[in-house]
Amino acid sequence: MLQNTFQIVGNLGKYEEINGVMRLSLATNSKYRNDVGDWQEKTRWNSVTIFSDKIRNFLKSHGDTIRSVMVRGELYDDSYTDRQTGEIVYK
Repeated sequence: MLQNTFQIVGNLGKYEEINGVMRLSLATNSKYRNDVGDWQEKTRWNSVTIFSDKIRNFLKSHGDTIRSVMVRGELYDDSYTDRQTGEIVYK
C-alpha cells in the first residue's frame, strides 16, 4: 500500500518516451470568482512519469484518441539547490 498516494484527473497533453520511461503532461482546470465577482479559469500543467510497460504500450497505441485521464501514484517534488543563491528551487 502506498502511503504517499495522490490521484489526479485531467486532460492529456503532450507525451513522449525516453529511455523506456513515459513522460506526459496533464492539464487540470479550476474555476473561481475573483475579487470583482467575475468567473476566472486557471489551467495547471502537471508532469507525470510512467514506468509501467503496460500503461506505456497502451498510451503508444491509443494516446491520440484519449482526452481525459486519471492518474494514481506517488507524489514526488523535483527540486535542486541554486548554486548562486543557495535557495531550493522546485520545478
